[in-house]
Amino acid sequence: MATAFAEQPAANAVRLSKYILTVSDLDKTYAFYHDALGIQLDGNVTELRKPQPGSPANQITGSPADSSFRNANTRIPGADFTFEFIELTGQPRTARHPRLQDPGASVLVLTVRDIDSALAAVKKAGGTVLTLGGAPLPPVAGAKSRAVMVADPDGFFIELLQPETAPATSAPAGSIVTGARWATGVQDAAKSAAFYRDNFGMEAKSLGTVKDPQMLKVAGLDQGELRIQMIQVPGRAEVWEFFEFAGVDRKPVHFNVPDPGSLQLGFQVRDVDAAAEAYKSAGGAIVSKDGAIIRRPNGALALMQDPDGVYLEVATPPK
Repeated sequence: MATAFAEQPAANAVRLSKYILTVSDLDKTYAFYHDALGIQLDGNVTELRKPQPGSPANQITGSPADSSFRNANTRIPGADFTFEFIELTGQPRTARHPRLQDPGASVLVLTVRDIDSALAAVKKAGGTVLTLGGAPLPPVAGAKSRAVMVADPDGFFIELLQPETAPATSAPAGSIVTGARWATGVQDAAKSAAFYRDNFGMEAKSLGTVKDPQMLKVAGLDQGELRIQMIQVPGRAEVWEFFEFAGVDRKPVHFNVPDPGSLQLGFQVRDVDAAAEAYKSAGGAIVSKDGAIIRRPNGALALMQDPDGVYLEVATPPK
């Protein structure tokens, strides 16, 4: 979706690179996305990895040295970011399931060619429908596009969207999905967007307050209002939305890194140290082992937590 943003000063932000779901059973999660939505493993990988005890990734996630890690990188057709699943075992973990209106929820928005067949496949693969009435609706009153909110078996939210006019896409002909973006639920959308604008030079735009009952029905709600802010790395196509519900019961949900239901975002920056200072000054933290940035020949990285509690794998672009 083409959106006009106000330009900001020099950006530390380089790219939004990953959408990472922490899942309870990687085999089952991958089967859901593959069977329902045709999402494939990335690159030349043909099978899922086995859990790796003592993985070097434990240092990044701050996990015990003897715990196990495994992941699967996938590619969403038409999207310019990696879609990753991670499974962290051999340590305490508690599955957490926020409601859509709760700060801590996340939504993967997938543009699809045929929303009815996509929804049928999601339901057959074990997904559940949140939209009131159980069927796709126009996302705003009078619109000819259609949308439906669903949840995957781990409780992650997915919005399926079929626009009135199919947008340009790099997705192969015949793919179910043609594009993607993401959104996260926060306490204060304007404050969250301002943090990334002021500290990372991202472009920010307010989409205002939405009281349209139709949009609330798509979200599975019959009351309330929705406030949306959008940020974007200058010169990049990927968009990150912050959404904030009001006029409806909501309770923040806080995740530990290994908890199924936890989200991480990949965020490439020019200066990891400056990013870490921005997060810590605003009440965030470095979550990686010993609260330290990991420095490797091909770049620096660390798992950090922003003021909203969102986990970000912050890294310099690989050399």
